[in-house]
Amino acid sequence: MSADFNVTINGPRGNEWERIAGTRRFAVTSPIPFLAHLPGFDEPQPVYLVDLAELDPATLARIVSHLGEKFALTAEEAYAELCAVGIPIWAEDCIVAIHNLMKWFGPDDYADGFGPEE
Repeated sequence: MSADFNVTINGPRGNEWERIAGTRRFAVTSPIPFLAHLPGFDEPQPVYLVDLAELDPATLARIVSHLGEKFALTAEEAYAELCAVGIPIWAEDCIVAIHNLMKWFGPDDYADGFGPEE
């Protein structure tokens, strides 16, 4: 289902993700960010959560390896952390795309089938 929602990460962070995963575009579980605690921030930050089921095994392995190195974890620890917490993507510099829009906001959502009621 979440393949309907994708984020593209721009700027230096996008470059880093492309170097690590071979892409800067990821399927996410929701097009609406939520607040989460991230390393390096005092306050919760808006994030999107990568849909792990949409990652191919090779890409997931590269991400696990990178995060293990970055946070001084073994590959097993990094993988367990990803399974428990997921992969948050900081919403800063992200563009969200919603595919199959009518699946989420169809004509039945409006009285006349074409837009919000006046």
